Amino acid sequence: MTIGAAAIAAVVVTLIVGLWLGMPAAARWGIETVVAREIGRPTQIGDIRFNPLTLRLELRDLAVGGAPGEPLPLLTPGQLHAQVSARSIWRLAPIVRSRRLQTLRANITRLAPNRFPFSDIVDRAVALDDRFVGKKNAITDITVGIPFISSLPDDEEAHVKPALCARVNGTPFEREGETLPFSESLDTSVTIRLTGLHLPTYLAYVPLPLQFSLPRGELDTDLRLAFRRAVAAPEGRPAQPLRLLLTGRATVRDLAVLANDVKEPLVA
Repeated sequence: MTIGAAAIAAVVVTLIVGLWLGMPAAARWGIETVVAREIGRPTQIGDIRFNPLTLRLELRDLAVGGAPGEPLPLLTPGQLHAQVSARSIWRLAPIVRSRRLQTLRANITRLAPNRFPFSDIVDRAVALDDRFVGKKNAITDITVGIPFISSLPDDEEAHVKPALCARVNGTPFEREGETLPFSESLDTSVTIRLTGLHLPTYLAYVPLPLQFSLPRGELDTDLRLAFRRAVAAPEGRPAQPLRLLLTGRATVRDLAVLANDVKEPLVA
């Protein structure tokens, strides 16, 4: 074996051993330290195995702690298998090609009206620190409506009513819906309400170059989007066609649109 071949073999062996020893340690630190810190709950993992030849990662006995004073953990996934892409090595970032979760147990108790063991996690503000403009965007006052869902034949025509309410940078946001998830027609409707959404704030996140700017403008919506899947004609009844219907109101207030090379508003 030449010196060059020996050096390459040594690098490959070192890389394999480094991945075999380092990947489980890095995954454990990320889960038990970073994840636990972000959600404010103790998070523990029993066993982590990584095969550097097949790039297969296996996590066992993961547990996310319950609310303070609760004896049972909030979540206890069984085994999590992940297939890591080889591109993770030279990109120095985890790229997962596939993942598979075997069993998941959640211990959820209603502690008080609108309070559950995960409510303190939801209460923590979801924030985006926009360093470019020196501003933090925050999603606060999050309320999630968890509906009654049943696949029993007697409940097939019972509407499931999920809901999501929050404040986006102080702007109220409401989304309510109704659906028949187990009916043939899959009747579904969603209501979206916004009050005073500041358009210039969010135009800055459009990923394409724009030839105009919005110095001001606010959006109010009270919209309802309804969908019905096409259903073949049952005995004695006509067929139902596919339906998609948008109704309601959208209002833009105090709007100004400027071209990039013009000082006076094109639209105001």
